[in-house]
This record gives sequence, C-alpha cells and structure tokens, in this order.
Amino acid sequence: MKRRLKCVKCGSKNTKKKGKTSSGKQRYYCLDCKASFVIKRPDIKQRNYRVWFNKYLEGYTLKQISQLSGYSTSFLWKYINKQLNKPISNNVDLSEYKYLIFDGKYLFGRKYCLIVLMNAIDNKPIASKIVKSETRKYIEPWLKELKRNGLEPKSVTIDGLITVRKAFKTVFPEIIIQRCLFHIKLQIIAWIRIPPKTEPGRDLVNLIKGLTSINTTRQKSLFIQAYNNLILKHRQCFKELNNKIYTDNFRKHINYNKSNKDKYNSRKDITKIRTSTERDLIKAYNLIKTAYPNMFHYLKDNNIPITTSPLEGYFKQIQKLKGFDHCGLTKDNLFKLIEHKITYDFNKKNEK
Repeated sequence: MKRRLKCVKCGSKNTKKKGKTSSGKQRYYCLDCKASFVIKRPDIKQRNYRVWFNKYLEGYTLKQISQLSGYSTSFLWKYINKQLNKPISNNVDLSEYKYLIFDGKYLFGRKYCLIVLMNAIDNKPIASKIVKSETRKYIEPWLKELKRNGLEPKSVTIDGLITVRKAFKTVFPEIIIQRCLFHIKLQIIAWIRIPPKTEPGRDLVNLIKGLTSINTTRQKSLFIQAYNNLILKHRQCFKELNNKIYTDNFRKHINYNKSNKDKYNSRKDITKIRTSTERDLIKAYNLIKTAYPNMFHYLKDNNIPITTSPLEGYFKQIQKLKGFDHCGLTKDNLFKLIEHKITYDFNKKNEK
C-alpha cells in the first residue's frame, strides 16, 4: 500500500500527486478539501548545509568548500560559527568499549591539554575533554562521568604518567594498566643520549632496541634475563655512582656553599658530585625495573595494544584542522571545533 501524505490544510490523507511547480517541486492535491499544496522540508536544506560543515571538520578550507558548494565564503563562515555553538549530545552508552588507549596533547604551549580516550579495537575516539593539565585533579572527575555513562574497561594503555595511572586505578580498581613500550624505549634513549657516552648506556640501548618486538613469554624471559645480567655486569659502576652526592646544579653548589664543610674548590672535587649524564643513566636503568609490572599484559590478551601510537597519529589529524593554529577562530570556538571533530569521527565510524 502506498504511503499518502497528509494535507497541510485539512489533515486528510486522501491526497494524490498533481504535476510539478515551475521550479520543479512536486505538487499534491487533496481530494477532500480540493486544495493543492507543496511539501516544504527545511530539514533537508539544513542536512545539505551540514555536508559542508563536515567538510570543514575533515580539513577543507573555506575557499575549497566554496568552490565545491557554490556558496560564498562569508555565508559558509556564518553557518560554521552557528554550528560550532550548537550543544553536542554526550549521552552515549560506553559499555561496549573494553580496551582503551589514553593520552593527552597540550595546546597553546602548555596552557591547555586535550585528553582523549580511544577504542583500541578500531582506533575510534570515544571521549575527549580540554582541561588545564594532564593531572589527576582533572582526569578523575572526567573518568567518573564516563563511568556513569556505562564505561567499564578491562585495560587501558598509557604513556606512563603516575597521575594518570592513579586516576584510572581510583575510578576503575580492576583495570589493567599497560605501559606504552614505545614511550619506554624513547625515554630510555633520551636519558642515555645518542651516541651513548658510557658502556652501561651502550649495553642498555642495544637491549632496548628489541623491546617492541617481544611477542612471546620466552622472549619476555630472555629480555628480563638480559636486563638482570647488565645490572650484575655494571654493579660496581652503579655502586660508585650512587655514592656520589646528588645536586641539581653542581656548579651552583660549588659557588654558593663555601661555608659548608663539603666545599669544592677544584676540578678534581667536581668528580664527587653526580653529573646529569650519570643521574639520567641511573634513571634509565630504574625505568625498566619500575615499569616491568605493567609492561607485558598484552602477552595474555591480544586485544591490549602495546603502544599509544594510534592516538598520537590522531592528534596529528586534529592539528590539521583549519583554525587549529588560532587562524580566524577564538579560543572557545577552537575548543568547540575540536569537540565537534571528535564527535564527528566517533559517529562516522559508528555508521560504518
């Protein structure tokens, strides 16, 4: 049975098509009240405009959108600003997302921080917020809000910040925290310095090169065994380094602590203080020791990612947004644009 439209005047469904208007629109005729009418659909017009707003979220410039749509840049700019000020619905059921990736991206230097949760299965952003800093003070309330929307994850992969780890453990006590192996590798190389200046540094860099390639429990055991062998090999070196006096700035210590008993007046005396290179060498070795409990959870569950790289790549997509560098947008509108972008990507992947 054909679906009949209601008459706009009397409400009767006893209608039929009756030709078209001069502009090509379909005309209808009511058999009861004998009136002819045309159906107006403003929602279709708005839906068509929305296509060009989505193009803007994908990274197109106003000039490119103007050429594609035929609308002027001034009209498009007004429409985009109107869309940015529309509220975004955040009432989404998050119960299906069990394996997450978390990371933050600082904006405008370090004035603000964009924190994002990504689904590790399909690399889809599921939640985001712009806060003052990537600290427990701002992350915990956000996670509690997501928990109220059904979020109950099994695991999350993070870059290693203690405040982030504590925030997740407080809100989700049973969650598995997986450390990003790529971040561990980069941090150790940064502390050791390239090329390594010491033998312990060279040995650790050679060991850490294969960290992201560990796929079996046997490879894990060999890695830990090799690390323990390095500790034994350079035990005397670390003992000497730990006996040195620690100070943030040994030159300042020499110049301004002459009244103390431990005053240093010669180059020979400087060797009694641990240098920044030596201090970082100790930190690099200790990093594996402290991170070890959270390094290899992925060997028990293949769904747990070993790195936050997918989210790092998504941050680069955010940076490609026209207006990300404060070009033509106020700070508030830029934040709204980022929020709309993440929501658009979330809905787009859901449609697929």
